[in-house]
Amino acid sequence: MTVLDDASIELPCPHCQQTFKERLGKLKQSPRITCPRCRRTSEVTPEALQRATHKLTQAFANIQQSLARLGK
Repeated sequence: MTVLDDASIELPCPHCQQTFKERLGKLKQSPRITCPRCRRTSEVTPEALQRATHKLTQAFANIQQSLARLGK
């Protein structure tokens, strides 16, 4: 388990387009999601999961760089 596993990402339902949040760690264990609005089930693709993980990793790196600059 990594620090990113507790991070939530916003997902659009492919059926009704309602957006909702899901923890990255849960999606790694099971990419199956159920929309809280329409209750339909779909799966997050490995590519979408990889993109979300990459974006979160970049965001954490940017925060670390900003904090390092503040310490100078």
